[in-house]
Amino acid sequence: MATQDDKGGLATGEAKSGRRSSSTAREVRTEPELWQPLQQVAEEAAAFWRDFVDLRNDAGQQLDAAQLDKFVMLARAVSWVESRHGTGTGNYPDRDPMQCGNPRDAWWRQLAGLAGNGDRFVGGPGAKNYWAKELPDAASANQTLPAAAKLSSLANVEQGHRDAAFNPTMSLYWALPHLIWKTNVPKGRKAYQCSAVLRDELIDGATAYNGGGDPDYRDKIDAALTMVGWPPAQIALEPAALESALVARSSSLIEDAMRSIETRLGQNKFFPHGVTKISLSLNLGKEAGFSLVVEGPQQADAARDGAAFIERTQLAMEDEAPPPPPPPGPDEPKPASKDHIAALDLSIVKSIAGAASLFRDECEGEDRYDNNCAHFLSDAFIRAGYTELTPPSDCIHARCATSAKRPIRARDMWCWFKSMATDTRTKLPQKEGLWAVFQLDESEYWGGHVVIIDTDNNVYYGTGNYPKWDQYCYRW
Repeated sequence: MATQDDKGGLATGEAKSGRRSSSTAREVRTEPELWQPLQQVAEEAAAFWRDFVDLRNDAGQQLDAAQLDKFVMLARAVSWVESRHGTGTGNYPDRDPMQCGNPRDAWWRQLAGLAGNGDRFVGGPGAKNYWAKELPDAASANQTLPAAAKLSSLANVEQGHRDAAFNPTMSLYWALPHLIWKTNVPKGRKAYQCSAVLRDELIDGATAYNGGGDPDYRDKIDAALTMVGWPPAQIALEPAALESALVARSSSLIEDAMRSIETRLGQNKFFPHGVTKISLSLNLGKEAGFSLVVEGPQQADAARDGAAFIERTQLAMEDEAPPPPPPPGPDEPKPASKDHIAALDLSIVKSIAGAASLFRDECEGEDRYDNNCAHFLSDAFIRAGYTELTPPSDCIHARCATSAKRPIRARDMWCWFKSMATDTRTKLPQKEGLWAVFQLDESEYWGGHVVIIDTDNNVYYGTGNYPKWDQYCYRW
């Protein structure tokens, strides 16, 4: 957001604010006065994205009014720091108070379809999933999006706020999803998972929104949030009162401390084996204060669980996007064509060939994850008749959130491949039919990748192929 625009943008901003040189008492307005014409738009924009993405808190409930207001306050702070609510410096500040429409910035290039798919917006239970480039059309199809926010009203969307039709409504509506993504996804959560809507976490999101262009940006957002009415938590009590307050609120303090640490380290990684001891100590002497000690079981004890320990302590890889598959080399498998599908031997429908013929880049429940290989391949196997993959299944530890309940982890599918196999190879054979393959290079991606490879025709069925990784091949 700190990227400098072209000279025309700066000139326009200066021309619009040129009257300030002949200042009068009437023109010197306070922050609340400058925010007032933007406030309703910001509140409506926050409500729109809450419903569109189905934003949820850490209890799994959609954000309530108080939690949603925290995002409105964050937008207000960003608007103030970026452009003094459209009256200060910046590129076309009167059009773009949030400075989200700079055509040179990564976010706007994503919306304009100039940067591949862009960020992945995984929605809550009541929403769909979209790539950033899909958001403009998808949001415009929603009747609650105001006409002024639709990017289709721009003569050239690639020009962003340089386009004369760009306006403050557009700025607020399209800055917010970027703020939401930057707040949630870098914390190891999906875009819709807002956790406890903590102040520090939102400040981190705004700092990431800025993209590192201003080294003092975090402090500026922090100060702006305090200015608009969300001060940092403080304790200013006499020692006796402090002791009483800390004892009375010890459980709340512990919960807040644990939650704050967890959001910084990422969900499911903080004390994965539970907590065995919590100690709260008060010091009311010259160095008044308190200390909190939280202990979990020793790793040596947990390690006795063997493979189960590894399973519990590793990341849920469906939340971690794999590296892009490399383009196939001259002798490496290529994506299967419609002609390849038509030529498959389906004399046995419940077969690897049957699953290959039914593979498609989606799940029966229309759910999507950053790592879709197991998700979509398991969908194909289930539709080919492999009900062994439907619940319950000993190998499957994670499923998609829809009623389809498709497996979503490649390592789970690897377990299932091994349970089904009558022939196993550690090197991809040649001219020996279709194989279910698990590919792995832990130095690149711990979760691995699953795919069906037709060694007769040198093609694959799946979301990609990693021929340089270790190959674990199975058929039955």
